[in-house]
Amino acid sequence: MSAWYRSPDVAFESLGEDIHLLDLRDLSGLLIPRALEGPAAVIWLALGSEEAPQAEGTVVGRVAEQFGLEEEDVRAQTVAFLQDLADHGLARLTGNVSG
Repeated sequence: MSAWYRSPDVAFESLGEDIHLLDLRDLSGLLIPRALEGPAAVIWLALGSEEAPQAEGTVVGRVAEQFGLEEEDVRAQTVAFLQDLADHGLARLTGNVSG
């Protein structure tokens, strides 16, 4: 099963229910913080670390639970957002993990 984790190149801080990210890969460039709120913030917090990635199903389950929805109702959008995070270098996908 696929698992996700936050890129170690990203600093983040929780401010209330919002998450603020800073991509540290290019410290010589213009560092622009990104703000995540709602389901995006829940997804970010559900991601594991490089040492302990979270199964994709676990991330989907946390979003569904947080908003009182069925996993089937949030799976496609959650996976699409995970892929968007990966496309921007903010999250990474591992090969296979159990769980």
